[in-house]
Amino acid sequence: MNEHSHQVIEKYVAGGSKTSSSFAIARTSQSSIKVPENWWSAFHLSGWRGKLLLAIFPGIFVALFLNIFQPFTVNNQDGSWTFSLLIAGYGVLATLIILVTEFVIRPMSNHWFGVKEEGIWVELFWYFWHFVTVAIGMMLYRVFLCHGTLFWPPLAEVMTMLYRTLMIGFIPMILLMMARKVKQQRTLIRNLDHQVPVPGKILLSGENGKEQLLLNSEDLLYISSSDNYVEVHYEQKGQLRRMILRSTMTRMEALLQTQAHIVRSHRSYIVNLHQIASFRAKGKGLQLSLRQRDHSIPVSSKYKDRVLSKIQRSNVPV
Repeated sequence: MNEHSHQVIEKYVAGGSKTSSSFAIARTSQSSIKVPENWWSAFHLSGWRGKLLLAIFPGIFVALFLNIFQPFTVNNQDGSWTFSLLIAGYGVLATLIILVTEFVIRPMSNHWFGVKEEGIWVELFWYFWHFVTVAIGMMLYRVFLCHGTLFWPPLAEVMTMLYRTLMIGFIPMILLMMARKVKQQRTLIRNLDHQVPVPGKILLSGENGKEQLLLNSEDLLYISSSDNYVEVHYEQKGQLRRMILRSTMTRMEALLQTQAHIVRSHRSYIVNLHQIASFRAKGKGLQLSLRQRDHSIPVSSKYKDRVLSKIQRSNVPV
């Protein structure tokens, strides 16, 4: 959230009357939702679970990839289980090397040399370290399997194995980063869904977390569904506005559950009862008319009793 957005919310809290009744928030800050905004945060897998995932997932991927696709010099035409297990050893070795780095070498470097734990260059360095050490380990493992000899200095062999490691290893790393970004996005949305920005205000957000709408609860007219999207209809300075969010009605209903006057009236509608001018029976349900608006909101039989009890307590004329 930028500085201007913070100023606007502060004016809401102070009860400033000159602030616009609603506005869209394009981004939300780390301080308000506790999710890092830095794009490099996708590289960083923190905690022992994250380190285990960083080590185990690439190892499994390498073992399966080599056995299924048999690239480079791998050839198991006879389908020997012994050969398959030996090839899977590349993946096991990669996992062990990454585990040693993450749980031994990296903590020691942080303690002895004061290396920072987070930062884009720090993460890039350790990813490069993983690729180089795994490549060296796989080169030595290949020499062991083939009963070969290692010529010193083994620069050509290291470069060849580093190339192969990069060719295979970048795939699980990309998948891990994508999973990390998805997790961050879900955490962002979950925090937004449980966030109460200012008393008397409502904050509606899309499933991607990139679009949010903060407005006075009294300014909301109704919400309607349209396929995988919802249309938020509200007033701003006396004008009817509409904003489309990628979300479901069930999720919108959960976001508004603290607002007693905003209720679900239909599988495709949520309505603000303070905006209702009158209602009448229609079939097994009801028909609600909005104040000073040429709009009517249906109430299905499923929600009729609940809506009827609320609007009767609101002194809405029949």
